[in-house]
Formats: sequence, structure tokens, C-alpha cells
Amino acid sequence: MKNTICILCCLGIFLLGWNKISAQIEIGRYNVVYPQGIDKDIIEKILNTTQSAFNDYQNYASIMDDDGQVTQAAISKFNTLFRSNATILNDLVDYPETVSASRYGALVFNYLREVNVPGVYFNIENAIFQDIKRDPAGYFTVEVVTNKRIYTYLTDEDEAKECKNGRLFELTIVYKIFEENLEQAKILEIQGEQRGSCSDASSAITIWGKYGVGFATKTASTVNTFAGNTDFLNMLNDIEISSNPIISFGISYDYKLSSDSKLTLSTGVNYSQYNVTATFPIGSIYEIEGQKDKEDEASQYEDYTKIVSIGNNSTETNKLSAVELSLGARYKLYQLGTMSLWGEAYVIPIYAFGGTSEFDGEATYRGSYENIDAILSNIPTFAFTTTPVSGSADLNGNFSLAFQLSPAIHFTMTDNLGLKVALDGRFGINALFKSNQKSTYLLNDEKVNVNTDAVEGGDTIIQKTLPSSILEDYFDSINMHSVGLRVGLIYQL
Repeated sequence: MKNTICILCCLGIFLLGWNKISAQIEIGRYNVVYPQGIDKDIIEKILNTTQSAFNDYQNYASIMDDDGQVTQAAISKFNTLFRSNATILNDLVDYPETVSASRYGALVFNYLREVNVPGVYFNIENAIFQDIKRDPAGYFTVEVVTNKRIYTYLTDEDEAKECKNGRLFELTIVYKIFEENLEQAKILEIQGEQRGSCSDASSAITIWGKYGVGFATKTASTVNTFAGNTDFLNMLNDIEISSNPIISFGISYDYKLSSDSKLTLSTGVNYSQYNVTATFPIGSIYEIEGQKDKEDEASQYEDYTKIVSIGNNSTETNKLSAVELSLGARYKLYQLGTMSLWGEAYVIPIYAFGGTSEFDGEATYRGSYENIDAILSNIPTFAFTTTPVSGSADLNGNFSLAFQLSPAIHFTMTDNLGLKVALDGRFGINALFKSNQKSTYLLNDEKVNVNTDAVEGGDTIIQKTLPSSILEDYFDSINMHSVGLRVGLIYQL
């Protein structure tokens, strides 16, 4: 669990950086058709040369210099990617057409130079080698199929516009490499078609469910646990607290902030059911200072010591219902075809609006009065008896906060529908349970009246109070942490 937390923390810190410059895509080699009779070393050199040329395309196709400005120098670099007679698909317009590389550069210089987002703003989502052919004239042609999402375009009136979701193009880039110079690849042509038109849908709704497991960090109360009673404090520190399962159902709304659809704000609401189980140490026996009976003036013994023996592996299960809000951001790290990898970070306010506490096990109360031992009557409405029984009590919820980091994978199924799978690492910031500050508690909440005849007869008269939760009564804070698998259906608005 500690290793999981460390990994999620490191991943979360890495994911939160935001840069509009996407990482260069390596061309996949799993679908390439190789020509017959060509040495493998030559094929490898051709593939490496093409990859280098494709990297240059990713660097220079924005037609911007290092300062982010459209300049003649940037156009010149762009033109070096192509052979002199090359033709390319003009992906800047609503109805793409084939133009020369110089014409494409002129459109960018004339209409995308003095705008809010200058140049060609695009993202290469994936690429694969499609085919390698040898021409008898002494050169190779290499076909690379790629998905290019472009976020700037020109209207029919040559007005520069931004498309928040981008227009998707499936392009085939054909490189020409001469046998006499395998170190140089130039683009002969770029063909393709538009797969997705510009729709400025800027939001999405996700309906999701989650199954998780959790553990707790705890702080024993220094007020309620009788300072100096080290046995009792040790027992509290040795209690194992877990939550299994954690069930959640919710809905979230995402609003895209960046024109490349990478950064989104996210908010949501969900219902969660926590099942928090405390397992007590085996065979624990503790002495607890008893209360004075101030209501019975006739009592001969106003002070006593209560000895509580808890049976082997007794458990207390607390079931809490909670309404949770999520406020955070999501950032797309990587795109491969219809699959994308995201990093998510959230702050989550939690309101636990109540539940029940159930004890299952056995316990015995003994009272000591001036060195006279007497078995105290059992609490009939709770579980502390000498035989295994179950009992329950009301549990008070609390308002708390949590921080959540989540790597997530999205699968696009249609233009409007997608599937999300996320691994949530959640860290509780403050207590999920509301600490009880009443004057009587589960293990010492009885007032005992003893007279001489009763002691000699081995009986006691007990005034009983309502049962409650050990976790609620004897801990200042119980912070729940969890790891869960979240699966959701995404609908693009």
C-alpha cells in the first residue's frame, strides 16, 4: 500500500505539468510491408531516416520560429521538408484541397501570422509505417499513415478560427529516399481525408461507478482514554482499521479549457458507502477507572475499578453513507488512435451523514470494590457479554476533505460516446468520523450502586446508558485512504 501511494504521488506531480508542445510520436513498425530482396540493414536505415524526417515534420509544420512567431525563416524550414514538386492536403480550410507546399506556407503567413494563436496549431496522435516500395528508377517510397488533429483553420473568407476539439485528418505521407543517399528523406506528397469536422463541443458528462479498498491512519484521544493507562492506549494503537469494500456511484461534468482539448476542469457529485472495520487485538484486558455514583447518596462504595476483557478478534463494523463533491482538473498526456492517457487531480469535500456501528465478538466486565471482585451485569443492548453476540449503535458522520490522484485511460467508441477506466488513489486529509465528546463512553458508561448485601451476594445494580462506537468515542481522528477502480461512460455534449 505504501508503494502504491508513493507511485501515485510521483505520477500526480508529473501529470500536473501542462505544456502545449506534445511529445514527438514514434512511427509504429508493426504493420509495414517490406520489399523483397532488400538487406535488413538497408531497411533499418530507411526506417530510421523516415523517422527523423517525420520528427522534422512535427517540429516545422507549425510554421513558427523558436519565439512562437510566423516568419519567412519558419516557412523556409517548412519547405525543406518537401521535394520541389510535392503536393499536400490543405488541412487549413473547411473543404480540404491539394496545394503546393509553398502555397500552404503562404496561407499561413498571410492569414495566421497576426492572430491570438499564430501558426498551425496541431497534434500528431499516432503514426505507423504502411508500405515501403523500391522503384526501378533508383529510389524508395515510404508511406506513413498518421492521424493529425488540427486546431486552427481558415473560413471561406480567410478568417482565422480556432477549433476547440480540433478537426481530425487521416493522412498518408509519402517520403522519397534515393538509394544513393539513404540519409535523406523528402516528402513527395501528403494525401488524406478529414475524419472529423470542427464542433466546439467543450464539455462532457461521465456516469461512473467505483469499487475500492481502504485503510486508515488514526489518532487516539488523549482526553477520553484516561491518561496514564498505557495498556488501554496500546490497545487503541494496535487496532487494525480497514474499509472493504468502498462502493461509489456518481456523475461528473468536464469543461475543456485548452484549444487542443488537453486540459479540462472537472466537477462532480457522488454517493459512497463506507464499511469501516476495526479488529481488536487478541485477548486484550484493560483496567479503566470507574465513575463515582453521585446520584445515590446511600451508596457505600462510590469508587470502583472496571476491568474489561475483550474476546479474541472481536470486530466493530461502521457503515457510513456519504455525499461527495469532486473539484479538480484533468490533463491528456498521450493519444494513440482512439485511446488516450490522462492524469487527474481532485480535491473532494465529503459529508458523511450518519450510519451504524455494529460490534461482533465477546467481552466481560468485572468490577473491583475495595479488593472485592464482582461480575458486573452485561449491557443488554450491546455486545459486551461473555458469549458472542451482535449489537449496534448510531454513528455520527463528519465533514471531511480528501485529495485524489488518478491515472485514467479513455477509449473513444463513437463521436459522442467513450469509456473511461481510472485508478483512484485517495488520501484523507481529516477525520471521516465525528469524535465523540460526551462524558460517558462505551467502555465506562455505567453507574454502579453497590450495598453491603449486594456485594456479599455477588450482585450489582447497574444504571445503563445507550451504546456507541469505540472508534467514535476513543479516537480524535480516523483518516481514511483508499485505492479504487473507477469505470465510467463518457458522453460528449
